[in-house]
Amino acid sequence: DGAGANRFFMVYAGANVAEVLRLEVYDRWGGLVFSRERFAPNVESLGWDGTWRGRSVLPGVYAYVVEVAYADGTTGRLSGGVTVVR
Repeated sequence: DGAGANRFFMVYAGANVAEVLRLEVYDRWGGLVFSRERFAPNVESLGWDGTWRGRSVLPGVYAYVVEVAYADGTTGRLSGGVTVVR
């Protein structure tokens, strides 16, 4: 929102997640609007800020894909939707 709350879409995880291998966000037509690889979870500023090419995206539902590396050496993949509200 404009007041600074909920400004980033981020991967929040417990100690069992060692690293976020990939976070991607797609628009409704399948266009990639955000991608980041190999970063620590729980760091808001590393997440998606709701922009694409420096401009705020339109309100709507965006698909995401997350791949994580767990502390035990295994990996996992999660996907879903995030809603942008302005």
